[in-house]
Amino acid sequence: MFLDDIAVLKPTVFISVPRIYNKTMTSVLLKIKKAGSVGGTLFNVAFNNKLSGLQRCNSFTHKLWDKLVFKKTKLALGGRLKYMITAAAPI
Repeated sequence: MFLDDIAVLKPTVFISVPRIYNKTMTSVLLKIKKAGSVGGTLFNVAFNNKLSGLQRCNSFTHKLWDKLVFKKTKLALGGRLKYMITAAAPI
């Protein structure tokens, strides 16, 4: 599967078309849905908190949420990813 290949390759820069990003997001959302209501609620709180931090002070990191919630997603993408670039269409 595609995500398995990414985890093995451990890229630092990932350039792709929007369709691949959409498939990746769909995969993440399915895993969140399988985690149940507690997992989904925890993800939503973490996501909104990180989004707020990004908008307020341009910070991409949050010690608590990165460790508790987003670590699995980071590892699924190889653990070293710094940039995700698309140039094909609006995403």
